Amino acid sequence: MLELVKRNLSWYQINGVVSESAALKLDDEMDACVKSYVPYMNTALSALGIMEKANRVGPIARDYVAFNSQPDAENFDSAGELFDFRKTGIVRPRL
Repeated sequence: MLELVKRNLSWYQINGVVSESAALKLDDEMDACVKSYVPYMNTALSALGIMEKANRVGPIARDYVAFNSQPDAENFDSAGELFDFRKTGIVRPRL
């Protein structure tokens, strides 16, 4: 829903539906929504009937530097283990 508001934000602001201060906070709200959804993501995928698959998560969620430095783009094993911020306690920096 927030993505739809963001896509049409100018219309909402012109018509007085969304204030300027609310528009400035929209990206933070979207980030918070995604962060709160993550613990339930696997349950949602199971409810949709999507099968559990080892390579469902892309290389970007793993060691993407090692993955991009190897010549075989189909070798997902070179990306290593899935990055788990809950174990390390360190969030990756935004690029």
